[in-house]
Amino acid sequence: MSRLDQLIDEYCPDGVEFARIEDICIEVSSGGTPKTSRNDYYGGSIPWLRTQEINWNEIYDTEIKITEEGLKNSSAKYVPSNSVIVAM
Repeated sequence: MSRLDQLIDEYCPDGVEFARIEDICIEVSSGGTPKTSRNDYYGGSIPWLRTQEINWNEIYDTEIKITEEGLKNSSAKYVPSNSVIVAM
């Protein structure tokens, strides 16, 4: 039995309805990393979530923060509160 099957059995004893992510999400997008060679892109107040910080838990803060310049000059983007984030 796969880990997914185990979780479904544990948390959804009546089963689940499977759907395509595009059919149930308001928005599907990906972000990006500000250039690490630019020190002025880091050390700001904007939380920057890295893939390794997504670990099946609620996220309240991030280890690294970026600046407005880092946000503006990369493909990083704001994610609204209470969003579901999936790391690939």
